[in-house]
Amino acid sequence: MKKLLLYIVLPLLIVAVGFGTYYYLYQVTNSYVMIDINPSIELEVNRMDQVINVTGLNEDGIILLADLELVGLSTEEASTIIVDNATDMGYIDEFSIENEIVVTAYCDDDKVAEELELKIQEKLEKHLGEEKIPAQVMTRSIYQEKKALAEEKEVSLGKYLYIEKVAGMNSELDKEKLYDMSIKDINSEFKKGETITKVPITEHLKETKEEMIEAKEAELKELGEELWQEEKQINSSFSEENKTEEIKTLINQEKNAVMNEFQETKGSSKSNN
Repeated sequence: MKKLLLYIVLPLLIVAVGFGTYYYLYQVTNSYVMIDINPSIELEVNRMDQVINVTGLNEDGIILLADLELVGLSTEEASTIIVDNATDMGYIDEFSIENEIVVTAYCDDDKVAEELELKIQEKLEKHLGEEKIPAQVMTRSIYQEKKALAEEKEVSLGKYLYIEKVAGMNSELDKEKLYDMSIKDINSEFKKGETITKVPITEHLKETKEEMIEAKEAELKELGEELWQEEKQINSSFSEENKTEEIKTLINQEKNAVMNEFQETKGSSKSNN
């Protein structure tokens, strides 16, 4: 009888432990990543570095997410897709050196959050370089001046920054109470407010996004036409027959010039620091 009971209970126990482990690793939020370009987007991440939920923190973020499926991707993959879409929609200007992307990770273990930030930063910088998109990727290091304020509240810098962020977006939150809460509980309180609501993905949002992409493409086309007309005046070899390819070449040259300027500015800034 005891053996029979063991044969019945043991498989159930194995299933229960396996399910519990799976739930702990894959279904429970371990950290939050905010990507601020304007749009602002929050990724909820499990212990396996997979995105398990995505929230647009402002109207631009909601529109950007309208047709994206990021759940199940790694934080690096999701962040890259967000940046690419922000570029396609015109939030990141490929012909400006003023673009900034701020990546801030939050969890109850500050070391884990910092490592996550660094990993995403390195991935984005590599991707942006390959795509010739001049944008500076910044992390919590830009907020070091707030470290003393965090120490006064007896919380980590990451937690302090998260409270500042969510309290700024939801005025109903009591900041003083948040200092005694975990990051997960702070996030729950944040999303109870009226500021962040679950907005259904509608055709209207998708159409708005498509219109923004089309507007960006129209601007690029206009720029290409301007560059071609200018070059045609000084280069007699330019012709209508090869216009499309010549425009592509001119746009790439313009991108390269801006990217070189960006790299020089970035290098100069590092040497001054």
